[in-house]
Amino acid sequence: MKKCSLLLVSFLLFSSVALPSVAIGIENRSGQESSSTYSKYSEEIVTKESEVHSESTEVSSTSEDQRTEESVETEETMTSSSTEISSGAREEATTQSEETTTMEDEGVDPSNRSDLEQVRARASLSLPTLTVNSENPGRDFIDVSSHNGAISVSNYQIMKSYGVKGVSVKLTEGTSYRNPLAASQINNAKAAGLVVSTYHYSWFTSEAVARAEADYYANYANELGLAKDTMMINDIEQSTIIGTANHTDTSLAFEKRLNDLGFSRVNHYMGNSWLTSGIIDPNRLGYKKIWVASYYYSVTSEKKLTQYGAWQYSSQMTFPGVPGYFDISVDYASDISTKPNAGPPQGPWISDNRYVTFTKANQTLYGDFGWSKRGNTSDNLNKTFKSTGKYYHANGTTYLSIYDGQGKWLGYIEEQNIAIANNAQGPWISDNRYATFTKANQTLYGDFGWSKRGNTSDNLNKTFKSTGKYYHANGTTYLSIYDGQGKWLGYIEEQNIAIANNAQGPWISDNRYVTFTKANQTLYGDFGWSKRGNTSDNLNKTFKSTGKYYHANGTTYLSIYDGQGKWLGYIEEQNIAIANNAQGPWISDNRYVTFTKANQMLYGDFGWSKRGNTSDNLNKTFKSTGKYYHANGTTYLSIYDGQGKWLGYIEEQNIAIANNAQGPWISDNRYVTFAKANQTLYGDFGWSKRGNTSDNLNKTFKSTGKYYHANGTTYLSIYDGQGKWLGYIEEQNIAIANNAQGPWISDNRYVTFAKANQMLYGDFGWSKRGNTSDNLNKTFKSTGKYYHANGTTYLSIYDGQGKWLGYIEEQNVDLSINK
Repeated sequence: MKKCSLLLVSFLLFSSVALPSVAIGIENRSGQESSSTYSKYSEEIVTKESEVHSESTEVSSTSEDQRTEESVETEETMTSSSTEISSGAREEATTQSEETTTMEDEGVDPSNRSDLEQVRARASLSLPTLTVNSENPGRDFIDVSSHNGAISVSNYQIMKSYGVKGVSVKLTEGTSYRNPLAASQINNAKAAGLVVSTYHYSWFTSEAVARAEADYYANYANELGLAKDTMMINDIEQSTIIGTANHTDTSLAFEKRLNDLGFSRVNHYMGNSWLTSGIIDPNRLGYKKIWVASYYYSVTSEKKLTQYGAWQYSSQMTFPGVPGYFDISVDYASDISTKPNAGPPQGPWISDNRYVTFTKANQTLYGDFGWSKRGNTSDNLNKTFKSTGKYYHANGTTYLSIYDGQGKWLGYIEEQNIAIANNAQGPWISDNRYATFTKANQTLYGDFGWSKRGNTSDNLNKTFKSTGKYYHANGTTYLSIYDGQGKWLGYIEEQNIAIANNAQGPWISDNRYVTFTKANQTLYGDFGWSKRGNTSDNLNKTFKSTGKYYHANGTTYLSIYDGQGKWLGYIEEQNIAIANNAQGPWISDNRYVTFTKANQMLYGDFGWSKRGNTSDNLNKTFKSTGKYYHANGTTYLSIYDGQGKWLGYIEEQNIAIANNAQGPWISDNRYVTFAKANQTLYGDFGWSKRGNTSDNLNKTFKSTGKYYHANGTTYLSIYDGQGKWLGYIEEQNIAIANNAQGPWISDNRYVTFAKANQMLYGDFGWSKRGNTSDNLNKTFKSTGKYYHANGTTYLSIYDGQGKWLGYIEEQNVDLSINK
């Protein structure tokens, strides 16, 4: 694998210097003494040579590409400088030669073979030229590049006649160079019956670049029509990349990428110093997959470095009748110079050790390569399994051999029909769903080594974004969770969360009751926020919440239905009152209620057990401490008496309600007579005094309303005939009637009809019953009297036989007989 042939220099003035039996090439990149000593020696000799030699001779070659670019100084210059050499220089060269004697029989690496790096080859001690008659360890294969020029079929046949079985052709370098002669070099070699392999000169310093270079290499191999079982070789020798990466890792990434692209046979070429200095780990690459280069000055039939698959021992092999020099190698493993066994069309089993996920339904798993059907991906959709091996089939398809977690073989499947990853979690699969943490104490993992990153309890009943999912080989699906700010929360088991395709999160059964206690709250028709209704339309009514959504915006929305099953819309949970039962939530009331209706039921619970009846406390006022807007459309009040005893639940419509302890104003429309002196009339229910009955004793007034106070007393609201309000008075302190005449009040006096033509009324509608003229100057009994609201006192008159004569104004009779 060389770019230029070496320039042979005649050391005319140093013929006395003994040259060691040592290979030559580039300085050792690991810093070993042997290489650096050699380098110094070589440079000094070339320097002295340029000063003293009178002439130098180029190496004969029929190809311009095999000549060095370094010109030979003119004879005149060389001659003029020869007189400047001193005996000291001779002694120095002799000393340096002695220092290299310890390198005898140690090989060195090749150098300066890049087609991208413009390096001028400097003069150096030459390797011995090898011929077909030279002693050698074997001539299994050569390797060529554009610097070897065009090679004819006949030339290849000559080499074949001397034992050469194969040729390795350079295809590419980096990601920008292609060997322009590769096609003819390959086709002519095949025509001559040689086994063709190829190599790529590597520059990669990372795994990503290694994969890119593998792609570039494979693309050219495909264009040239090379079979997938062609030996593909990674030529890693460029000294300037040493130390820029883990070269074993990058080489393995290069190999794997070629495998993934269908090339099943990949080996690696490098100088021996890369192995001895630890730059490359042969245990990881595989000893038999390594083609090692190490050049020796003395070449014998001894097979060296046999622990590797092949050994390139010289770049100076010649063949009779074939121009130029060739790199020559012995193939211990017979991988490069021998065709792979043809075998079955699926090719050889190749270790895989990857994980695959069945993401496509109805993909066949085959029981053999006769295409008998063994299974179908639909049986294990979205599950991850192990691919233990792969086959690059002659039909162009790669087949993987699949095993489940219990070691059961599932069959062969086309690689293109599954998703692939290098780890047991399987490949990342885009998800784009929303997940709600509905269970507490569920772990969020920071990686698939199961380090703990968080817990669902920190964000219970909140919704987040799942950007990706993994169908793990352990049978569990893990989601990758991000919050609304793009912060990654970790991996969580799918079975431990509720999932939906939209930002509102999944529908979660609710089965609670909600009461619209706030006006002007929007009900949405969808999560695009179209308006469907408003709580003001159904204020203080209770409905059913059948489901809820913990939205990713941080708000909980309830899905509301009325008693007839009609959907009202979505509403924010914070805008309603909630309960677990149909009565709705308890809502503080702090009002007073009066039992004004008899036979109204008081319930002991909302299962409708009977606790009492309003008839037991008719016209009494109690405290309502709370209320329920029941889903049946009725409001129920929770009633307590003045001693704090709970009486039960009662329908609001069956009682009279007020906000204060006096209870509600209840229409009265009765007449009251102040029959008792010194009874207080109150100006309010804070008990300010407004008047006294003594001011209007035995007068009748209108009671327009009454209050059944929580203290157990009934208070009447009193107005006089002119509509002036007199105040509140206790009902028990006055006489009451339903008519304007006021109540009947016992009289038991005697009256004399002393005035003629005074009317006796048959009723208080003023029908005429008689006239005093009929019984003038006669005396009768007054059994009762009425202090009429018109300000007049009327007496009820009976004769001696108990016959009722009628009502007469007190002022029209003579009462003096009673004195």
